[in-house]
Amino acid sequence: MTFLQPLILLGLPLCLIPVLIHLMNRMRYRTVNWAAMMFLAKASHNSTSMARIRQFLILLLRILSVLVLMLALARPLAGGWLGLTFSGPPETVIIVLDRSASMGTEYSTRISRLKQAKSILASAGRGFATARFVLIENVNRKPVEIASPEILSDLSDAVQTQTTSDIPAMVDEAVNFVIANKTGVTEIWVASDMQLNDWQPENSRWNEIETKMKSVPQPLRLRLLALDSKSDEDLSIRILKINTAKQNDSQEAELVFEVNRSSANESLVPVTVSQGGNKRQINFKLTGSSNKFRYKFARSPNLYESCGYLELPTDSNVNDNRAYFSFPPPQERKAVIVSDGKTFSYEILSIASYPENEGNQRQDKSFAPSKADLINFRETSLVIWLAPFPDDNTQKMLKQYLSEGGTVVFFPPEKDDSGKLFGSISWGTCEVRKENDPVNVKEWERRAGPLEDTASGEGLAVSDIRIMKTRALSGYGLNPVATCSDGKVFLERLKSFGGSAYFCTTLPEPGWSSLGEGQVLVPMIQRLLYEGGARLSKTVLEDCGQRLSSESADSEAKDIAPNENKNPRFNAGIYRCGDRVIVINRPASEDIQESIGPDEFGPALKRIPFTTLHEKSGKETNINTEIWRAFFILMLLFLIAEAFLCLPFKFFPVAGKNKKPLT
Repeated sequence: MTFLQPLILLGLPLCLIPVLIHLMNRMRYRTVNWAAMMFLAKASHNSTSMARIRQFLILLLRILSVLVLMLALARPLAGGWLGLTFSGPPETVIIVLDRSASMGTEYSTRISRLKQAKSILASAGRGFATARFVLIENVNRKPVEIASPEILSDLSDAVQTQTTSDIPAMVDEAVNFVIANKTGVTEIWVASDMQLNDWQPENSRWNEIETKMKSVPQPLRLRLLALDSKSDEDLSIRILKINTAKQNDSQEAELVFEVNRSSANESLVPVTVSQGGNKRQINFKLTGSSNKFRYKFARSPNLYESCGYLELPTDSNVNDNRAYFSFPPPQERKAVIVSDGKTFSYEILSIASYPENEGNQRQDKSFAPSKADLINFRETSLVIWLAPFPDDNTQKMLKQYLSEGGTVVFFPPEKDDSGKLFGSISWGTCEVRKENDPVNVKEWERRAGPLEDTASGEGLAVSDIRIMKTRALSGYGLNPVATCSDGKVFLERLKSFGGSAYFCTTLPEPGWSSLGEGQVLVPMIQRLLYEGGARLSKTVLEDCGQRLSSESADSEAKDIAPNENKNPRFNAGIYRCGDRVIVINRPASEDIQESIGPDEFGPALKRIPFTTLHEKSGKETNINTEIWRAFFILMLLFLIAEAFLCLPFKFFPVAGKNKKPLT
């Protein structure tokens, strides 16, 4: 048995309080001899031994009541049959398995978090011989019925991947399965390493999950297996930017890459550089926890010989030790603006979306919302939507565009809009700040995304944006990218398809904000343009698990290093697909090793009752259950028994009660 709040056990000496009270009460009385005492001595002699036993039992029950109260407040955990005794066996168990890249981190026992999770789940599943088991993992995110958790070690859908996890999406899928299949008494077991980017505590989907759980008539319990212990130092490498060759120097290109680690001491790290089958080792000096470097390459005219990777030495997690690259040829990136008219915001966004390194003449690509179906989405890198949400037909086209890896950014309409996007997302009312009291952007994603720091490590002037007016946004699956000092969202992202849809809650014009000044807007739009245009190049850069999710895509994409036998859905690498090269790396969020606990949960997530086991040793093999309720019930029974013994019982008849009267 273990405890979630072990410090409370320091209060166990409080169990002696009933003993101290008993001794103090005895000190209050004095012995006084009086004449009639001799007549009562014989009558009380018979009941003295029984009274002492009763007083001893009362004292013992009081001590036990305080003891179990302290144990209950310490939140005890019990595994195996003891845990099942107090929680009851479920009819259905849904296993939500996180097999992202960070789950490959190994303990000092050289057992990875994922392997340990599967061992614990297999051990816990042996106690549910009659239960139905369903698996939901982070790549397919579809419920699959399995015989028992013991087969997880041999199941292809449970192997280690280099993808990321979307915990709210998987839990939502589990709750939907419960509702659709009427699964009876159900438990959802979530095995995760508690990474902040996986859990997304501020994601609006947690509100939907909470509402759905309340609507379920049958008992639904959630158990969280948190594999969040600290491991040995782990170094990760990630390519930040590929500076392609200039037209007058087509034989040279530059890689900008980053090495991250948990410590900050100065040291040298050897990096293996592999390109076109040739390898070399270069030492780089690390001076902090995050280190950025530049390295120039001689390009090859052969597309496949320009491919390669950077690799770090083996450490506690081999899944983040390699970053793949390929130098893409120059390409034209096009942005389209959908607007009701050529407003001030339209002009600013038109300038900001003009591709860099293009000629002086700018082509005007704009469409009215009613003409949005005329957009050539196949050749468009970025769609900027500066109008009310589109009709259903246009929404289908946008959804298809996003599923193919496109990028859309929505700006709020000037007037109220009652329309909904993708069934749930809608603009709310305008929120106007005081004229002399605008808000600023306080927090934003600095490691990845449209507001990330530059390759040199300098941050954008996001906090300098002054915001006077925003339009509220609500909907399903939204995740904040940047928030204001008053807690309102500045930029949100929806990443439910192959691409990304962004929502900015203010406009780049004076009455709304200072975003139109350009220091943040231009790099933000240019990054979105680059993100959406990556799919149009002969060299496609993708995150692992992002888009190649169909079996046909798997069969077409072949690893250029066939001896490694990797799967593009699960593994980072360089793949050939027809005449294109697909470079797949693990998502940038997997490099951010920031775990969360219950204190960091958002408001909606805190209202969802998780029973948590923190597995820290690398040796635990049981899913434990919180049994504090049983201790409270035991305390109540002790108090009832103590009250019963305190009743004025008479064990012997009163003298003379049954004697016959004198005649």
